[in-house]
Amino acid sequence: DDAKRNLDDSARERNNLQVQVSSLVVDLEGANARLDEEQETSSSLRSALNKANADYAALKARYDRDLMAKTEEVEETRRKLTAQIHELTDQLEQTRTRANNLEKTKNKLTIEIRELTAELDTANLTIVDLTKRNKALESANADLQRRNDELTTEVHNLQSENG
Repeated sequence: DDAKRNLDDSARERNNLQVQVSSLVVDLEGANARLDEEQETSSSLRSALNKANADYAALKARYDRDLMAKTEEVEETRRKLTAQIHELTDQLEQTRTRANNLEKTKNKLTIEIRELTAELDTANLTIVDLTKRNKALESANADLQRRNDELTTEVHNLQSENG
């Protein structure tokens, strides 16, 4: 029984090892295929690098020539820009002076506005007070008018009775 079990275990282990060996063989073949592809890619990349280096050298030589040709042009532009900077600096100073003058004028006008606002507030308070007085006087006038009408009616009634 033990021998049979050992034989079965050995057979299973041998089958497992065969599966593992098959798997490793497949992995090795895949790795070899990838290695071949990588070597081909490496060769292509070396060729591309050599071509890129040659292109770079040609472009560098061309741009170096262009750079030398543009240097004088850049210097002339720099001189013009320097002159323009000086001109703009002068304009900036003039603008700052104008801005300072405008700020002073604004401050004066702000003070005047505050004073006028205070006067307006005082005038509005006076208007409110006068409006209240006017309403009170109108009310008193209406009361006096009613009293006058009552007294006039009484005088007519008395004159009619005496009359």
